Amino acid sequence: LCIFFFFKQKTAYEILSGLVGSEMCIRDRQISMSGWEQYITGMLVNKMKKDGSWIQNIVKEAAIVDFQGTIYASTPGFSLTSYQVDVMNLDKGTNDKVNVEEVKILNEVVLNGNAKVCDAGVRINKLKFSLAKYDPDKKLAYLSGTGGGACAMATKTVIVIAIYNTKEVMNDGRPQQSGLCNEVVEEVATQLLESGCQFFTFALFTFLSLIHI
Repeated sequence: LCIFFFFKQKTAYEILSGLVGSEMCIRDRQISMSGWEQYITGMLVNKMKKDGSWIQNIVKEAAIVDFQGTIYASTPGFSLTSYQVDVMNLDKGTNDKVNVEEVKILNEVVLNGNAKVCDAGVRINKLKFSLAKYDPDKKLAYLSGTGGGACAMATKTVIVIAIYNTKEVMNDGRPQQSGLCNEVVEEVATQLLESGCQFFTFALFTFLSLIHI
């Protein structure tokens, strides 16, 4: 019994794009993650409209980060760090030092809807936010802050987050806004969730074969 499989020939770039698009099927950290940048520049910060034109500078900062805090791709100004801030202790009337662990805060807010994990509040990228709304089914958090806000949504293994600032202007003259920020985050996270691991094994085998030719 002979079974033949026919596959459409793909370029190395197409195969790489397919590998990157898989929902974190790439377990070996030695495989380049540079393709994640496509989500940042082409779907979060900028977005193509149905007519083929582009909306640019939709958000000020954006990132795709795993639950351990590893940033796969981000805008240059995004980071998740640990530090201390002074917080007023109303009972004692004193300023107390509070430890801020942004990775822990992000996980708690997005995965559990918990905005009280830190006495210093919700702090991400050294900005302070409050949890405006949380969808437990989607693991989706809407955050508000001074002069802007953020949206973050979890997939099975990563968190997609974007931060907007109403003082920043998009290419169509409008200020950055929550609606578009929320839209691009949900679109990217949903695409990652739906992409799955289909054909990953074959694509990886083909790619490894190509680079050895």
